[in-house]
Amino acid sequence: DQFLNSYYEEDLAAGRIFKTRGERYSGSFLRKACETIPMYSDELTSMLGGLTSWEVVTIGGQDSEGNGATNELEFHFCWSSPMSCACASPTSTSVPREHPRILR
Repeated sequence: DQFLNSYYEEDLAAGRIFKTRGERYSGSFLRKACETIPMYSDELTSMLGGLTSWEVVTIGGQDSEGNGATNELEFHFCWSSPMSCACASPTSTSVPREHPRILR
């Protein structure tokens, strides 16, 4: 989110995308990151859900001075998109006290 947020804000300001489109893009990204690969047997795939691609995404964190680096794109990744897509891999979020109330 920290790498992509400046592009997201720029696109919003220029009218190239709307917030709903940003939510859809982040949802598509999460679905791709949580993708599973079918196993060699349909029965095993059915029982175990397939092989995960084990993509790991870190969202949030701090800026170079140690301050919380929450941004709107983080909200899309952590709250809006996961609720609208069924990801097989669990998501864990830790939110420092200084982050906006909506994320606590």
